[in-house]
Amino acid sequence: MAALDALLSKFLPSLVGGLAVAALCLLLLRAHGDSLKSRLRPYLSFVDTSSDRLIFVFMAIYFLVFGALSVLRHDSLRSNAYDLGIFDQVIWNTSQGRLFDETVMIEYTSTLLGNHFSPILLFFVPLYWLFSDARVLLIAQTAALAAGALPVYWLARDKLGSRPAALALASSYFLFPALHYVNLFDFHEVAIASPFIGFAIYFLVNRRYRPFAVCLFFALISREEIAVVTVGLGVWIIILQRQRLIGTAVLATGAIYGYLTIMVLIPHFQGANEYYYVVRYAHLGKSVGEIAKTVFLNPLYVLELLTSPQRIEYVLHLLVPLGLLPTLGLDLLALSFPSFTYLLLSNYKEMYDVTNQYSAVLIPPIFLASVHGVGVLMRRKRGNGNLYLWAAVSYVLVSSAVSYYLYSPGPFSQRFRPERYVIDEHTAQGLQIIDTMISPKASVSAQTDLVPHLSHRKEIYVFPYLHNAKYVLLDRYGRTWPLKKSQFDYAVEDLQSNPAYELILDQNGYLLFRRKPGPLPYTYAGLKLGDSLEAVGYELSQPSTHVGGSIEISVYWRASDDMEDDRRLPRLFTVLELMDRDGNVVSGHGKEPGNGSLQTDRWTAGDLVRERYTIPVPINIEAGEYTVTANIRTDKKSSRNPSLSYTGELTKVKVR
Repeated sequence: MAALDALLSKFLPSLVGGLAVAALCLLLLRAHGDSLKSRLRPYLSFVDTSSDRLIFVFMAIYFLVFGALSVLRHDSLRSNAYDLGIFDQVIWNTSQGRLFDETVMIEYTSTLLGNHFSPILLFFVPLYWLFSDARVLLIAQTAALAAGALPVYWLARDKLGSRPAALALASSYFLFPALHYVNLFDFHEVAIASPFIGFAIYFLVNRRYRPFAVCLFFALISREEIAVVTVGLGVWIIILQRQRLIGTAVLATGAIYGYLTIMVLIPHFQGANEYYYVVRYAHLGKSVGEIAKTVFLNPLYVLELLTSPQRIEYVLHLLVPLGLLPTLGLDLLALSFPSFTYLLLSNYKEMYDVTNQYSAVLIPPIFLASVHGVGVLMRRKRGNGNLYLWAAVSYVLVSSAVSYYLYSPGPFSQRFRPERYVIDEHTAQGLQIIDTMISPKASVSAQTDLVPHLSHRKEIYVFPYLHNAKYVLLDRYGRTWPLKKSQFDYAVEDLQSNPAYELILDQNGYLLFRRKPGPLPYTYAGLKLGDSLEAVGYELSQPSTHVGGSIEISVYWRASDDMEDDRRLPRLFTVLELMDRDGNVVSGHGKEPGNGSLQTDRWTAGDLVRERYTIPVPINIEAGEYTVTANIRTDKKSSRNPSLSYTGELTKVKVR
């Protein structure tokens, strides 16, 4: 009940404000309709004759404002490795002849096709031949999202019979908070799919199946989950348009494309048995089949998921800016149900968070449904249809304006943060370091907000993963994702003590490391542990210690080149143990590499990872010679899975 009250108080201002203005508009039109019409006739006439051009003016204004914000956000080091850095490197690599290659998320896959199937990115390659810059993607995305207003305007013009009303409804599109979050959160191929979905639905409603097929094709090749949207469109055509042949063809296209991309191609390119994102539905099952079984056989559990407060809030964030009118256009809103289903059933909360990119597929059907919703109101009030049309339009506009002010990240809203778009002295220095101190062809590991400015190279990694990079660039004042602040500080300290790297710049929070030439100063061990991991060497701070003291030792763990075929280690703990002459373990120190930030299941073939250990020496043991053993285990307690527990002798130490 408390959660429901919180939701009502959160969204009531938009709805109440819209209803109040709509009621006022209706009263004025009833009382002074003829007088108002005569006074406003010149303006309405101008809008009526110019609206087909004015919609492009509005699109241009949106493009200039949000295009500039997108670029400024990037230039002020606010963009991210995930996902602008990924897409920028993929398209740049492709323009250099390395199709879909990437290293930003190499811990998961070395090709984008092992993560998402997005051949539409090939259309950006010629742009990169002319002007190779991440800003191209941000500008193109803004243009695409701006174009999404056209099908809203066209459908409103066709269905409502009023160009001014159509223009007003299309204006609410530019005020939509979810649209702005998609626009201002890096670049995503699903954002490019959004306008194509809108155009496809518009042509479908008008039974223009050829342009519908063309738009659907471009939406499909944007991202694999558009197959789910396509299946929904096919069902819609069969049920509501009674075009069984066309509907079956569309449904089959979506089902086959989804099967090929999700079940076959993406797992193939990733070298996995299952589509990676199934993990986001692990609460429903371990495979696509198990998930489907749970959905159909356990509807109460599914209903409980769908009606959680956070999921309801997400739905309201999308419907309230349009005054809930899309619910009256249920025939078109039904086209959003497949997308709502896969988003809301996920256990990955970002998928039902309006501040992320996932809403892009929902924006077109929701807006087009709102147009139908206004049409339903007009049909119910046949004698006063024109009065209710303008009351409904004013209701939507005010609800949109209030929602914009309360929830949008755009200018003049409560959530607008102008400091995110400022290139200050610190930012300028970071950009200068990137431009002047790092070779454009050298491999680099960097923080998330620095990666998109370094991604035009064959090898760029997200810190703390080094993958033997030549340079490491860090910013103490930048975002530490994917690490917590404490993990980041530990990783920086570890890097500073790493003999493989030298610090060549420490200025204003920026740290630039360069890999030293020549062999590493470790004592060779060559200790093979299992099939894919070995302790190649170690550094011992001193050959002996005293009872009650400690042993400081660093181990160089290496992922074997034999990993090439499957590219995956299990998630392992690395453990050092101190053993006496009788083989009894007297002490030890175990951890996940990087204090949990460098999990072994994200290592790639040839990775060399240095890890520091402190083994306490008990006060109650005898002086003498002890053996340090290196271990890898699937858990801190190897007894849980002894088949994946390996131990080997690393070195001897003396205890005084």
